[in-house]
Amino acid sequence: MITTYDICKYIRRRFTLTMAELVTYNWGDDFKANRYKELVSSIKEQKDYFDVDPNDLTEEQMEELDFMIWEGKTRCVPFYLYNFLIPSIEVDNDHRMGMLFCDPKGNF
Repeated sequence: MITTYDICKYIRRRFTLTMAELVTYNWGDDFKANRYKELVSSIKEQKDYFDVDPNDLTEEQMEELDFMIWEGKTRCVPFYLYNFLIPSIEVDNDHRMGMLFCDPKGNF
């Protein structure tokens, strides 16, 4: 069974790999742009994909996935997950240091 944690690791791995390819290989600019633009949809089209609900993650998993706590109270979601969150999660897409701000109580 695929878990939310598995989905998050997969998303991070795909972003990391794609960025590494784009800066390493001597691909044309149009090809690079298309590769990047198609990344989100290609992830969402995977057979076992589902939107991410951070409530399904343990504290240890959040820490490993680079979730942060801001000023001791606000749970921040890594920016790479922005396009993959369940619709009921309201975040400010104006990220700071790669983090999206959520509920001040740390709830999602």
